[in-house]
Amino acid sequence: MADVLIRDAGITWADVIAPETVQGELIDALHAENEELREKVHRLSVQKNELAQATRETVYLRRRRVKRFAALIIALLIAFVGFWLVSELFE
Repeated sequence: MADVLIRDAGITWADVIAPETVQGELIDALHAENEELREKVHRLSVQKNELAQATRETVYLRRRRVKRFAALIIALLIAFVGFWLVSELFE
């Protein structure tokens, strides 16, 4: 009869006989899980910081390339205008 009542309650004989031991094991398991979650949070935080740094570097490199391209266009435009002016002088 006791076996049926214990099974229906969803507990084990260990819960009935030594609840402090079972609770201690449960607390230890929860502490271990908490520590694992803290480590995951730390790893994710590090990854987030690395991604943020990589994003900043990518944006910086793109800006430099755009500035170089703009400088090249301006230099070509100045050279074209200069050649055009020189050719106008000789006409």
